Amino acid sequence: MSGGPPAAFWPGPDASVDLGEAERLGDKARLVSLFVCDARGRPSRFFTQGDTVHFYFEFDVLEDLPIASVGLELRSESTGQVLHGKNSFQYGTARGAARGTRLRCHQSMALDLAAGSYICELGVAASTVDGYDAYRGRTLAHASFNHHVWECARVRNATKLALGFPLDGHLGHHGLVDLRGDAWLDVVPGAGHDATPGPGGASAPAVAHAKEPGAPTILHVTHWKAGSQWIHKILTQCGGPRVVEPIVSQEQIFHWPIRRGGIYPTVYASRQQLDGVVLPPGSRRFVVIRDLRDTLVSAYVSFTNSHPVLDAYFSNLRASLARLGKDDALVFLMDNWLFACAVIQLSWVESGEPVLKYEDLLTRDVALMEATLIDRCGLDVSRERLREVVLANRFERLTAGRARGIEDVSAHERKGVAGDWRNHFTPRVRDAFKARYGAALIAAGYETTLDW
Repeated sequence: MSGGPPAAFWPGPDASVDLGEAERLGDKARLVSLFVCDARGRPSRFFTQGDTVHFYFEFDVLEDLPIASVGLELRSESTGQVLHGKNSFQYGTARGAARGTRLRCHQSMALDLAAGSYICELGVAASTVDGYDAYRGRTLAHASFNHHVWECARVRNATKLALGFPLDGHLGHHGLVDLRGDAWLDVVPGAGHDATPGPGGASAPAVAHAKEPGAPTILHVTHWKAGSQWIHKILTQCGGPRVVEPIVSQEQIFHWPIRRGGIYPTVYASRQQLDGVVLPPGSRRFVVIRDLRDTLVSAYVSFTNSHPVLDAYFSNLRASLARLGKDDALVFLMDNWLFACAVIQLSWVESGEPVLKYEDLLTRDVALMEATLIDRCGLDVSRERLREVVLANRFERLTAGRARGIEDVSAHERKGVAGDWRNHFTPRVRDAFKARYGAALIAAGYETTLDW
């Protein structure tokens, strides 16, 4: 099935996307189902650059439509920018639809986009018969054709896609999209030079970088449920007034100037997102990741029990999980939450930049914190003070003596161990995880094959 699912293929109901967060507009058609699949017809919401995604969706027609067109748009979650949109008018497949019928659509696209998170928006439009015939026959320009078109339905935030880097480590392009084109390269003698550059060309001149006075800006980059609050405590107790408190929306990073010499805990950002932030010269950062299986389980227990209801998003998420059995809830979180963690994690793994694993910090906290915060990031704190703070924030100290592995689902410091996912994954959950994130586990070094 390398060319995609067969023409007659339609996903089963168990692969349906939850539309609870979607915003529905218009009263002439109604979205009744949506499925997102990979090239083999398996439900997925996580892809890598160059993969093909398949959308299957249906609208009930609530009013006679002379010519009906369905289509979708992909928007950047961070900027709202439309990166791709196409519909039946542009494909030349629009057709009439009477009230009471159902529009069934399969639309695929190659994801030649930058790694990141994308929002899908669906819609139905209608046109006059004469207008569409003239547009299809290229006797009517797009601007004029718009006068023959009216919107029937629009579904915002229908679903999200997470797009990571190719797992072979080769980047096909950089920037937002991959544009069609070609290029060639030759090496010729340069003006005023007799020597021909050797392999790889002449070496670049060394550039001296002035050392910045004062303490460097430090960023703790991570994803959710990877010990971020634990490290936040350590940084706060060592950095004092230099710490810039995190905001749920990450405004302290993306909407305000970065403070020279500031310490920024819990920066939830991909490599591409952080590359767009202007940092003071000499800034340092360290990246912490966690096994996505334990990340998922930690999120499930937290979201259903102990996590504070910070906004409407968490309120709706907790309500959605409460309606589901455990297996269904874990799969729901794979599709509707975990992908954002995977995008952040893979962006740093594929960048080649050193990353710290949460699992290693659990067993070598003092040594790794010293090497990271003092030796690498230049945190102005004595080794004695750092060791004191790290020891004071160990699991047993924060839980008044409760040993690691003893669970308290109502506490933020729930269990303090790695590999807890084995106690929660049924064969169904395991298979669903492998289909969606198995490759990500291998890329991050948590597995070497899918045989786990």
